[in-house]
Amino acid sequence: MKKSIAIVQTSAVSSGELKTLCSEILPGVTVYQIIDDSLIREINGNGGPTYGVRRRLYQYYQQAESLGVDVILNQCSSVGEVADEIRPFIRVPIVKIDEAMAEKAVTLGRQTDCGSGHGAHHGGAQCPATGAEGAGGKPGD
Repeated sequence: MKKSIAIVQTSAVSSGELKTLCSEILPGVTVYQIIDDSLIREINGNGGPTYGVRRRLYQYYQQAESLGVDVILNQCSSVGEVADEIRPFIRVPIVKIDEAMAEKAVTLGRQTDCGSGHGAHHGGAQCPATGAEGAGGKPGD
């Protein structure tokens, strides 16, 4: 059976690039794009996702699920928390476009954390917050 992905987008700005990228790294996978640029306008106009944004995204995820896709890509980080809220109600995995990057940043931050909770190396010097020795490198690396 042929694999497929649905990309739910809050803007058409990156739609061409995402489709091209999918064809390059996922050859043979059918790509569906669900684009509603009213979402980002509503988010920006209200300081965050509204009930209407949440409801429409849920409906788009349901539509993607009804297409029989293997995965849904949530393209916009402005609605990442909404994707998290909706995940339990959709049988298809929802992947946030920035999720892997955020996980990597947390991992890197933990590797460089001297125990102060701010993740700095201190260039090999003593951490002013904890007294721990830094790991070398440039401050903030």
